[in-house]
Amino acid sequence: MAFSVVKYEAPESKETRLGVATNWLDRLPVDDGDEKKYDFKIPIYKVPTKAFGLPEDISKPIVMIGPGTGVAPFRGFLQKREALARANPSLQFAESWLFFGCRRKDEDYLYEADFNAFVENETLTRLVPAFSREDPTGKKVYVQHKLAEHEEKMRDLILREEAYVFVCGDGAHMAKDVHKTLLSIITNGGGKYENENDAEALLREMTREGRYVRDIWS
Repeated sequence: MAFSVVKYEAPESKETRLGVATNWLDRLPVDDGDEKKYDFKIPIYKVPTKAFGLPEDISKPIVMIGPGTGVAPFRGFLQKREALARANPSLQFAESWLFFGCRRKDEDYLYEADFNAFVENETLTRLVPAFSREDPTGKKVYVQHKLAEHEEKMRDLILREEAYVFVCGDGAHMAKDVHKTLLSIITNGGGKYENENDAEALLREMTREGRYVRDIWS
């Protein structure tokens, strides 16, 4: 489980506000290996989903987009893929791309060591991080900008190789911006999908087929 500790300044009063649940979790004592043991029972209610999971068809590429804590399920995707490869070395997996975004590399780069290890053992084809607060000019770089940088490759994976696209995280802004970027990537190729309405129809069709799946929240 991954969560961000919510702490922000209220725009009206300038008072510091704390998220109730995340700050309570953050204050829980942790067993750091000493003799003192902690025993907590925290109720967690799972909401199952059949669509948001690693595709069984390993011949199709997967594109995973998960900034912040939205990257957590993709760690599970890759762990499963790694286990499958170890159990059967003859399996031939299609490409896998992960776009991850956070503020700073040394501040909130979740599971960095794990994802780098997946790249090293070729479970993950390409890891593309976006650090929104590290540009010396002050420009904010998000996952949608990194998607656009790899426009030609993404268009090829989606249109020619029928990739699965998964988006997880903030639904209020990130998911909408990623959706717009995907539309741009598809239409910029011209041809059958040069019209945005046609590109939108394609994404709806991909959603029905389970090839464009979003697990988002606001």
